[in-house]
Amino acid sequence: MSRIETAAQLAAHGDLGEVFTTQFCFSLANAHMHRMAVALESQRPELTIETAKHFQPDSLPSAERRASYWVDVGRAHAALRKDKLAVAAFRRAEVIAPLRVRLHPLAREAVAGMVVRAHQAAVGRDLRGLAYRMGVPH
Repeated sequence: MSRIETAAQLAAHGDLGEVFTTQFCFSLANAHMHRMAVALESQRPELTIETAKHFQPDSLPSAERRASYWVDVGRAHAALRKDKLAVAAFRRAEVIAPLRVRLHPLAREAVAGMVVRAHQAAVGRDLRGLAYRMGVPH
């Protein structure tokens, strides 16, 4: 059994209850947050989205954790090329913690990737090929 599974079991059974301090948060929702992050970093964005459905981010005690939830959801949707859903998730995170989201390097990377995809979609493949062959910046 993984450490995240063990933490989720402890939190679910109320053995430790929910613990919230200034620098520490332990709850079933937080165990799910860690499961989401591990899935995302393991390049399994679909598992991140599935795990996100198991709890409401409003149950997280801090704005930082709620914003992290939405950043992870946004990154997962971006990885799945569901850009509209990704943008909506990033916007929700930005409302909660603007600077934290705007300066988050992995969120910035995901947004940059979506911008590139949008530019490529706006300029079709045939036109890009023609522009390339003509030496026209594209």
